[in-house]
Amino acid sequence: MMKAIVPPKSIIVDLPYKVFKDNELEHSISENLKYKRSDLDNQTIQVLKHYLLKFPTVYIVHKKEYEKYTVYVGETNDIEARTKQHLNTDTKVRDDWEKLSEGEVKQYIIANKHFNKSLTLDVENRFMQYLLSVDSIDKVNNRRPNPQGEYYTEEEFERIFSEIWVQLHDTDPVLFPEEGIIRDSALFKASPFHKLTSEQENIERKVIDIVNKILKSKNKCDSKGVFSKGLKENRLKAFKREHKK
Repeated sequence: MMKAIVPPKSIIVDLPYKVFKDNELEHSISENLKYKRSDLDNQTIQVLKHYLLKFPTVYIVHKKEYEKYTVYVGETNDIEARTKQHLNTDTKVRDDWEKLSEGEVKQYIIANKHFNKSLTLDVENRFMQYLLSVDSIDKVNNRRPNPQGEYYTEEEFERIFSEIWVQLHDTDPVLFPEEGIIRDSALFKASPFHKLTSEQENIERKVIDIVNKILKSKNKCDSKGVFSKGLKENRLKAFKREHKK
């Protein structure tokens, strides 16, 4: 018997967004893979399912209402557990998840044999950059950017992300326009989710240190985490103001 070959491209499935029972998720993934690639044998499908269920993945929850999308981008080491967390827990404590979970909701799950934690975080961050610039998207529910520093597979990031985006564009060009259109848009260029340069990071650290010293001199508690979060929130607010113009 010929040995199953793992396709070089990333593995992407589009499934209903719900809490699956027993082996229902595995079955849904198998059916989706067979529908997209009728030439896959059972051994190859088992390998692809292993990457989707046991390796780090990036996921995009998407809901369409009145010709506009609401989306959420995330990354996880356990897509089944993370889905349960969002639907069973987050819907009870977060209004955005409660609204996103209502009606017909679907989820893209994306895997790649080279994915590790840092790479999936960078893919997640780039998706946030791109999707904030898409005209058909009304809201991206993510709360914070998370660009990564240097890591082992960093040099593969651009190639892998572009290949993922092309696959998604072929599947849904409204939600995922051509990459060149996104990169040329003013909204993408002004996005607060871009990775800072080394010089910008040094300036940010110096500003945080100065403010911390001022606050501590006034007997304030350590506010480094709060202030860092505030810087990111201010970037996001500035981006949203630009988006409304």
